[in-house]
Amino acid sequence: MNRFHVNVLSIRQHERLHRVEFAFGEVSLRMVALALPQNLKEGVRVTVAVKPTHVMFTKTLHETISTANRVPASVAKIERGEILSSVHFHVADTMAESIVSSSVVEEMALKEGDEVVLFFGEGTLFVSEVEDA
Repeated sequence: MNRFHVNVLSIRQHERLHRVEFAFGEVSLRMVALALPQNLKEGVRVTVAVKPTHVMFTKTLHETISTANRVPASVAKIERGEILSSVHFHVADTMAESIVSSSVVEEMALKEGDEVVLFFGEGTLFVSEVEDA
């Protein structure tokens, strides 16, 4: 599981839907959820998480994509399997992982040290822990 320590910047609610914006270093992350922890409020430090299977990446991002969560990273390690590969990234002061097909790793000629952009949908990010309230 990928975990990021972030600060809650804003919480918006419309009917039963919530949109939360977080500060992660110089990057803004966003989450959309139906329910939020009771003690989640602006200014609180939390840990958010996203599954490795929900993290996508690209070496070059020429077009705007339909996700708000875009995080610059560098490839730290590639564990190639017959079908799937686990790609580990340096992201700010933490690590992240993406699980993708091994054929994609080959097609991209991905190697350690490559600069990439990670992206994941607002609906795939979730609060795993409220660190202070």
